[in-house]
Amino acid sequence: MLLSSRKDADTENPRKEKKVISKLCLRISLVSLRQVNTFTRCTKVHLRRISIRRVHTKTTQSRRANRAATMHSKVERLNGNRLYGDAHLEEFP
Repeated sequence: MLLSSRKDADTENPRKEKKVISKLCLRISLVSLRQVNTFTRCTKVHLRRISIRRVHTKTTQSRRANRAATMHSKVERLNGNRLYGDAHLEEFP
């Protein structure tokens, strides 16, 4: 039953169906390509901006952290409590 019905569907107009399908596929692929290109372009710029900002914030944060750590170690040394490693404290006589 299934085979016969499938055969009838194929013999009616197989070329027409194929053409329609191929056109649809082409249209879909073109649209998707365009979207992907614009998306990647946007994200690339966006990512670059984000990375620059992130790097900047990271450096400032690390600078602040280092300053705080050195001050803390100096204070700890003045107090005589060597909680942190001696190697870190030896840099600041």
